[in-house]
Amino acid sequence: MTSWTKTIGGLVAAVVLFAGQSALALSDQKAAPYPEEHNVPLTTPDGIVSWDALADFDVKISAPAPFQTIYTKTLRKEVAALNGETVKLQGFMFPLQGAEEHSYFLLTAWPPGCPFCLPGGPNSMVEVKSDEPIRYTHEPVTLEGTFEILEDDPSGLNYRLAKAVSVN
Repeated sequence: MTSWTKTIGGLVAAVVLFAGQSALALSDQKAAPYPEEHNVPLTTPDGIVSWDALADFDVKISAPAPFQTIYTKTLRKEVAALNGETVKLQGFMFPLQGAEEHSYFLLTAWPPGCPFCLPGGPNSMVEVKSDEPIRYTHEPVTLEGTFEILEDDPSGLNYRLAKAVSVN
């Protein structure tokens, strides 16, 4: 047996021993109780635009040529009328950078569960820009600002809340 084979054999034995001890240690631990309600949508208080209203639009898909697809969205009249108006939205902050305070982030209908995954599609997110940074929290936030409908946005988002301020 060569020294290289002995070294590999020793490493494999150490890994197996460590894995076995770790499994025993973990088996003695009790799992945290799983919440009965997980990823339940927020209830919309009076005076706040609902995520259901923002998500309710029709998309027409056309393909005028090979490898060319055009998506055209038609918003509800109630939502289209909000363009340029001051509105309140409630949701969860999805930061786009690592910091405690943010002046540019996404507001989402669902709480973020993974820092690398978006919690939903573009119909459940609003781009937020604020003049004053807003402190990050895991809890729902209520924001007030100017509602903007985005057309052909390169990020694929449909809405923006400009000049947002926290009203929690």
